[in-house]
Amino acid sequence: MLLNYTIGKAFPFIVWLLIIVLFVLLWKKMKKKPVAGGTIGFFVGLVPCVYLFVSPSNVYVITGQQEVAKYVCYGGGEYTMSNGDAIKIKSQMAQFTLINDSDEDLMLEHVIYGYGYQEDEFIGAGNVLRSEDATIDHFFNDTPPESIETSGSGTYSVRLWLRTYEAYDETHIEQSELDHIRELLEQKSEEQSEAEDTIAESEQE
Repeated sequence: MLLNYTIGKAFPFIVWLLIIVLFVLLWKKMKKKPVAGGTIGFFVGLVPCVYLFVSPSNVYVITGQQEVAKYVCYGGGEYTMSNGDAIKIKSQMAQFTLINDSDEDLMLEHVIYGYGYQEDEFIGAGNVLRSEDATIDHFFNDTPPESIETSGSGTYSVRLWLRTYEAYDETHIEQSELDHIRELLEQKSEEQSEAEDTIAESEQE
């Protein structure tokens, strides 16, 4: 079952409330105290509510103009793409499905805070990505922060950033050029330092 994101997140609590109301009505019918029935319904409904809250997976659909549609999938579902293809979706806990129903190639970038590495993922136009991560944190122009607080030394955090392949490529080309300039400056600084040391030694002689 594929539900709108907001409705999907509210669904477990709606079920919980319905169970409480059901027990209240049942206790009334048996001519017992409705409060007692409501209390029992509260605890009985808590179990399916927790299960429904943690079991579904997130589904993200990218369409034209970089529009993002968010869904929640319970058990399984199906999405029909703009070209008519039907995509089968299987709900797996703490994982998400990304459907690129647009004409643009996309990249899912792992923004690392701290020392670590995770490989970025390419999603071609019309393709689907099934990820072992739970959510995507940032979309397109919603840029991740430059720094965040991590839990301690030796650990790192990851934010997932979905954007177009073109934007991703441009950023990494710029970063590569900056790294090259930095290496040249460091090399020049080392050469200058060596030259100064040589001059100092010559003066001492």
